[in-house]
Amino acid sequence: MSIEALPLDPVVEDILIRARLKIKKKWPFIMSSVYGLVPVPTDVTETSFVTPGLVMGYNPTFIKTLPNEDMACFVILHEVFHPRLGFFERVALLGEDLMEVANIAHDWVINVMLRDGGWMPTPGALFPKAYGFPEGLTMEEYIDLLLQNSPPPPKPGKGDGKGGKDGKDKGKGEGKGGNGHPTPKAGGVCGGQCGSTNDPAQKQFDEQFGRSKANVKAIERKTTHDIKEAMSAPGRGSVPGFMQEWAKRTEEASIIAWEQVLSHIVRDASGRIMAGGDDFSMLRPAKRSHLRRILRPGLVDRQVVPFFVLDTSSSMNLTQLLVAVRETCAILKELGIDEAYWCEVDSTVALEPTLVNLDFFMQETFEFHGRGGTDFRPAFKALEALPDKPDIMFYWTDADGQAPTDPPHDVEVIWGLIPGPYCRKKAPASWGHLVVISNDPDVRKGFEEDDDG
Repeated sequence: MSIEALPLDPVVEDILIRARLKIKKKWPFIMSSVYGLVPVPTDVTETSFVTPGLVMGYNPTFIKTLPNEDMACFVILHEVFHPRLGFFERVALLGEDLMEVANIAHDWVINVMLRDGGWMPTPGALFPKAYGFPEGLTMEEYIDLLLQNSPPPPKPGKGDGKGGKDGKDKGKGEGKGGNGHPTPKAGGVCGGQCGSTNDPAQKQFDEQFGRSKANVKAIERKTTHDIKEAMSAPGRGSVPGFMQEWAKRTEEASIIAWEQVLSHIVRDASGRIMAGGDDFSMLRPAKRSHLRRILRPGLVDRQVVPFFVLDTSSSMNLTQLLVAVRETCAILKELGIDEAYWCEVDSTVALEPTLVNLDFFMQETFEFHGRGGTDFRPAFKALEALPDKPDIMFYWTDADGQAPTDPPHDVEVIWGLIPGPYCRKKAPASWGHLVVISNDPDVRKGFEEDDDG
C-alpha cells in the first residue's frame, strides 16, 4: 500500500521557505541538514515527524496555525536534530517497548538545545523541568529517570522559557509524557515511537520519499564539515557549543581515545602472535584498512581477538549498558577487528561467549541478559573454556563485585569502569589495566588505579 502525500498548500510552502531562510541567516552551517529533509505534507500526524531516510512529514494545518514563523524554524530544526543526534541508531539498542519513552527523552534534549540556541519553542513543546527533571542530561539518562519515576503532571509554563502551552496540545502531547508534540495517528513516527524501524507507516514513507543510507551519511558529513569551517572562520563565533562538540565526534563517538589507550596493550598482546616483522605499530596498518575506513594492525599473522564482557547486574543502569556497547563498537572500528567474542555476565554467565561482528550491535532490538547480582569470576571461567583463547579481555562494569585472585594466563585484561550510582572507586582487582570511561577529569581522579604496570 502506497502513501499519498497531501496537495501542496502555497501558504504553508511560503511559511516553510521563510523559515528556512531565517535558519540560513542565523545558522548557515546547518543548512545541508535542513535542505536534506524531504518535506511531505500528510495527515497521518497532527504535527510533524522525521524518518531515518530524512522524510519530514508535516500536517499543513499545524504549520499554518503556528503563531509565527520563528516556531516553524523550531519545527524544522527539531526534526533535523533527531537524526543528527543519532536517535535512530541509539534507539535500535533499546527494544520496541522503550521506543515511546525514548522519543520523549530525546524531545526534551532537543527542545532544550533549540531554546538555548535562541529559537522560539512551539506551543505545547515541553521540557524536563516541567516534570521536575533537570536539564542537560542525555537521552539515555532521561530514559532511566522516566523508568524509575512516574512523572507528575507537567506544570504549565514551567521549564519552557516561553510561559506555557496552548489548550489544543495539552491533553495530547502531555498524555504521552510531555514529548513536545501530540502522538501521530499512524504511530511509529516522531511524537509517539520515533525510530521504530518496524513501523509499517514509517517504512512506507522512507520507501516512497526517503533518501538512501549513503545519501543520509553524505549529508551528515557535509554538515559536520560546514560546522568545522564556521568554527574556524575569523570573527564568526556563532556556532553553539553543543554543535562544536558534534564536529569533534565521528559517528558513534566514544568517550575514550582508544588508539592512545590501546597502543602499548595491543602491542603486548600482538607480540605473542607475531609471525615475522621487526615491530608492531598502529602507525603501519594493513594495506586494505582504508577500504573499511578503520585501522587494522599490521605485521601480524592474524588479527588480535578481543573478548568483551558486559556486567549486566542490576547495579548497571541502562545508560551504563549503552555506554559499554558504544565503547565496544569504537574499539572494533579503531582496531579494524572483523569479529570479537561478546559475553554478558551478572552473578553467572547470562549470555554465553558468542563470536559477533559490528552488525550484532546494530540490530533493531538489543536485549541485555542477566540483571541479577555481580560476580566477575564466571566470565574468566568462560574465557578459559573457549577453544581459541582471545588475546585481550575487556570487562565493562561498575566494579561492584568479586574478581579472581590471579589474572588469566597470556590474556591482557582491561577493566572498563563506567561510573554510575553504585560504582566503586577502585579497580576490581590488583591486576589488569584500569580505564575509567568518563571524559570528566574530576571523575577520573576519584578512582584509585591499581595498575600492574
